[in-house]
Amino acid sequence: MRKNVLLLAILALVLLSGCSGLAEDDLAITDDGSRATWSISGSTFTHDPSIIKEGNTYWMFYTADGIGVKYSSDGKNWNQGIQVIPSKLSWWSNYVPDKTDFNIWAPEIVYYNGRYWLYYSVSTFGSRTSCIGLYSCSSIAKGDWRDDGMVVRSTNSSKWNCIDPAFIHDGSAPYLAVGSWSDGIYLVRVSSGTMEPNTST
Repeated sequence: MRKNVLLLAILALVLLSGCSGLAEDDLAITDDGSRATWSISGSTFTHDPSIIKEGNTYWMFYTADGIGVKYSSDGKNWNQGIQVIPSKLSWWSNYVPDKTDFNIWAPEIVYYNGRYWLYYSVSTFGSRTSCIGLYSCSSIAKGDWRDDGMVVRSTNSSKWNCIDPAFIHDGSAPYLAVGSWSDGIYLVRVSSGTMEPNTST
């Protein structure tokens, strides 16, 4: 009985601390300190989104079969688009042989050197056998996507897990951050031309 009471007390503290944090995090604060809201509508379901604006259109890429796409003219009312990758790419099985589904994780869209680059994760849940793939195009609206293949990978013998790509430019050179879930986040410098690592480190 004493153990049950202790567990309930711990649960209550966790819930209360979570609720207080949630209230703060869910409110947008304007420059003058007042609360601001931004209502969204339309096709709003998304997971691991990455958003970019091309011309007058916002494009959102998210975890889904073949990489999900949504688009909006104002960033508030969203429309469902067509997935980027129409079918499984044959080379995926070379690096992630246990991948049987078509669900692609955590895309990262960036515009760099006159081209749109879309990094994405190919993995299976609970495994470090993973890789980052790359698609690119001259225009998202045109949809002239090109498969640029595998960028970087990890295996079950790796300390790290090659998922959740993030592009970083420090003002002089581009980098790709990958990792999470296992042994933290890693950074590798990428080529300005190919957007792939120019070093094995």
